[in-house]
Amino acid sequence: TLVKSYNFHPRSERTDTEVAFMVSDKSFGKKATKMFNDDIDPERATFIKSPDDIQIKGFVNNLMLMLSLRLGYDVL
Repeated sequence: TLVKSYNFHPRSERTDTEVAFMVSDKSFGKKATKMFNDDIDPERATFIKSPDDIQIKGFVNNLMLMLSLRLGYDVL
């Protein structure tokens, strides 16, 4: 089983390093595949139709979200 990461944003293409490792254990591969497939199951999805659907309570939480979004985009 090959396990690796990749970030889908411009900075990843330019400067980020990624990690990959090989595990030769079939049991691990089956468990990892099941975990991944469970995580991307459409039945678990939360659909957001408008920005109003996002509820973040509290001034500090909203402030931290806005700062992290701003800083996140600044480093791209």
